[in-house]
Amino acid sequence: MALHAYLSSGEESQQQQAVEHLRNAPAYWDEVVAITRPLYRDMKLTHYNHNFYVPNDDNLFHWALIRDEVARDVEIAAGSKAKEAH
Repeated sequence: MALHAYLSSGEESQQQQAVEHLRNAPAYWDEVVAITRPLYRDMKLTHYNHNFYVPNDDNLFHWALIRDEVARDVEIAAGSKAKEAH
C-alpha cells in the first residue's frame, strides 16, 4: 500500500515506508518457510506458471522457492519512480 501511495502521489515518505516494510518481509517469509517446509513438498501448480499458458512440469511451488523474489521486492520499491504530475 505504501508503494502504491508513493507511485500515485510522489510522497517520498511513502516510498521510504514501503522499503522499510519490505526489508522486514524476508524474515517473516523465512518463518513461513520454516513452518511449511516440514509439512509441504514442492508442488506443481498450473496456475503458478509466471503468466505462461504452456504447462511446465518443472514449475514447482513452495514458499522457499520464491524467497529470492521476496527479497528483490526491496530493490523494486527503492528503485521505483512516482508518476509525474500532468
